[in-house]
Amino acid sequence: MPLTKPCLILRLAAFVIGCLREFCDFGVHDDVHGARDVELLPWWRTFVGSVDRIGRLVVDRRYHLVVDRTLAWVERSVVPSLAMIDACYHEAGERLLRLWIEAGHERLTNRHLAAIREFEYAYGRQRFEALQREGPA
Repeated sequence: MPLTKPCLILRLAAFVIGCLREFCDFGVHDDVHGARDVELLPWWRTFVGSVDRIGRLVVDRRYHLVVDRTLAWVERSVVPSLAMIDACYHEAGERLLRLWIEAGHERLTNRHLAAIREFEYAYGRQRFEALQREGPA
């Protein structure tokens, strides 16, 4: 069934609002959950209606790599807990974190090893070696 002109215009308007929300949302958030969980201001909620954010329009190829998605997750979700351990246990906490990392190498699964190979392939051997020297971005 072909789309009627009014239906097409409504879908286009929803797409534009979704794009706008991706770059600019007006609301109040609790400084804990980030911008995705913002409580929209009443006037903005009225304007956008039920239209959600469209999602990333331009995606860096690294967002598709398991290793880089994991790195982003660790930075966002795990790092605060690691900082808490460091703040409480100081040098002993740092030693504990190092021991966990070393022990983790023995527990890498085939899925982890595949992600490592994917990462090395995506960056190329020379670029990968440069990343190791520079550290994560």
